[in-house]
Amino acid sequence: MIYCSRNIYRERIAHMNLINFDDHLDNKIVDRGRGYFLNRNVTCLDEEAENIFIAVVSGTDDYSVSVQLDESNNILISECDCPYDIGPYCKHEVAVFFAIRELRCNKLINNSDGISDAKPDHKVLKEKVKSQRQQAEEKFTGLLSKLSKDELINIIVSLSIEYEEIGRKIEFTLDRNSNEQEVENSRALIRSYIDKHSDRDGYLLYRQVHDACRGAEMVLERAEEAFDDEEYILALELYLCIIHEMLSALSFADDSDGNIGGEIAESLIGIATLTEEELTEDIRKTIFNILLKESTLKDYNGWDDWRLELLGACTELANEENLRKILEQQFDLITQGMARTDNSWSAKYLNEGISNMRFRLVELNDSGEKAAKYIENNLKYSHFREMAINGALKDEDYKRAEELCIGGEENDKVSPGLVDQWKRYRYQIYELTGQIDEQRKVAFDFILDGDFDYYKKLKATYLSDEWKKHYPDIIRILEAKKDYAYSRVYSNILIEENEHDKLLSYVKESPSRIEKFYKHLIPCFKDEVFSLFTLHILNESKRAFQRSHYRDVCSKIRILNKAGGNEVAKDIVNTLLMTYQKKPAFKDELSKLRLK
Repeated sequence: MIYCSRNIYRERIAHMNLINFDDHLDNKIVDRGRGYFLNRNVTCLDEEAENIFIAVVSGTDDYSVSVQLDESNNILISECDCPYDIGPYCKHEVAVFFAIRELRCNKLINNSDGISDAKPDHKVLKEKVKSQRQQAEEKFTGLLSKLSKDELINIIVSLSIEYEEIGRKIEFTLDRNSNEQEVENSRALIRSYIDKHSDRDGYLLYRQVHDACRGAEMVLERAEEAFDDEEYILALELYLCIIHEMLSALSFADDSDGNIGGEIAESLIGIATLTEEELTEDIRKTIFNILLKESTLKDYNGWDDWRLELLGACTELANEENLRKILEQQFDLITQGMARTDNSWSAKYLNEGISNMRFRLVELNDSGEKAAKYIENNLKYSHFREMAINGALKDEDYKRAEELCIGGEENDKVSPGLVDQWKRYRYQIYELTGQIDEQRKVAFDFILDGDFDYYKKLKATYLSDEWKKHYPDIIRILEAKKDYAYSRVYSNILIEENEHDKLLSYVKESPSRIEKFYKHLIPCFKDEVFSLFTLHILNESKRAFQRSHYRDVCSKIRILNKAGGNEVAKDIVNTLLMTYQKKPAFKDELSKLRLK
């Protein structure tokens, strides 16, 4: 569930680099930023000084983004003047990160080709990259300034009638006489963009979804503006408007990139931030009642996460006994209904989510003793069992912590992931208490499940001479099983223990493995490595039937050449040219190889 603070969200992510920034950020923001970048919404990008960039990104409005890097391309500072304030970085900043990364990559490529990297005159560069939007503004400002007020009105009215989304945007921007009217205008704006980009059957194709969400993005920015102006009820109603329209759109759209789901998620984050504000009691109760009613709608059937988000927001608002009772009654209705009609995973998921919110109510309103009792009474849920284990570890009650782990392994034996989680805690307990034998047993179990990290942990519990006698038994067990664990850890163990003979035998079982392990084998078995590469390349050539396959074969030849087998690689190329004379595309790719 999302419980967030606007202040917390402004904390920046350390060690984020141009290369890896998309691994550190929320997938939805990354997808939307990538969409802005690919759609060329970054209309101006200028390196004002070394590693300091200024950009303009076109969205609902033109937004200015500034980014400062260090010498290693780490992102030190990034700022955008858009109203987004519910995450560490906005989509406009992410779009600029993509643009700078592309610029830097192109510069490296150009340098490798001998092209000069002299810094251009920034004033001249700025003039050259003046955004299309700015140029259009200048053009149309000049044309329209010559018209009278009546002529301007006629043009705008004509365009509004001919293009629905223009008319809806004018209503959305100017008609703000009441919350009800603004919400209705927002709904119409969102639908106009969806309708515009849907096909004749009303379906949103994958490539159209991003543009179809443009109306929802405008409404989301308006909701954030209302939030900042402390118009909390209006902000809530706009967030819910977006959610309703996006939920409806999901049923007739290919949302593979998550753009529609992203609008819903951002709206739910916005709702969650409302619960962190200093609200008057009247506004708090109003928001509570709106959200509680919202959570009961059939629209959320099948979307359990989003229903739970709404109920989670209600939980944060239930600061008095009456609201708490109302919410508890709603929880009872949901759990009783599921008990009568549904024994599925979905029901269990909802039950666990509701138990978490009930605990949150206890945390907010009752004593620590009641919270501890609630945890003990709900150990069937992994979240509470983990809390109990951590509590016992904190109190150094290792016996109780071990009991909780063993109970969890028994309770969750149909869920291998949870069983592993409890076993990892058990290993930690044995490590803390110095129970070496028990520690080794758990580590051995993990090795047989394919976890190489625990092989290293197990090895660390032995003296060097002891380990030399012990590890061959593990290898023999894995060789006898040849199961999932064998494929995951066996080769890593052989490399760790310098068992080169066995590693060579392992690779011979499947010559394609030579690409992964040749570096470990070539010091001892150069001829065998070259032979395995030859066999592997010839086998892959037999299966190749299109240019992408031919290129893949050539990439393997390059690896062989790089490994020192240049003469063998040349012989293979000659053999393939003779064998596949009727495959001109293959011959073409082979001719591009530049071998030593």
